[in-house]
Amino acid sequence: AIMNGDRQTGVSIMSIGPKFDTGPVWTQAAVPLHGDEFTPALTLKLANLSASLLSQVITEQIPAGQRPNPQAELGASHAARITRAEAEVCLEKQTAAQVY
Repeated sequence: AIMNGDRQTGVSIMSIGPKFDTGPVWTQAAVPLHGDEFTPALTLKLANLSASLLSQVITEQIPAGQRPNPQAELGASHAARITRAEAEVCLEKQTAAQVY
């Protein structure tokens, strides 16, 4: 999300499906991005949010008999792998923001 310049990212609590990232979704939460985030802080924020949502699913939704929602295949996206070239740092040609 940071590398793509996305305006938001988020987390999903989902059950495991037969294929990668295909299981039904229990809950989701979006986090706005302002363009000044750094990976360590955002990772911690998303981890804390994930823990809170997972706790909610386990203690509230499952005992109440709620079921997860199937994922919509239309509009689904996956993050691309970071290539060796993208990981290369050249301080003479890149700004601090590009390096980070």
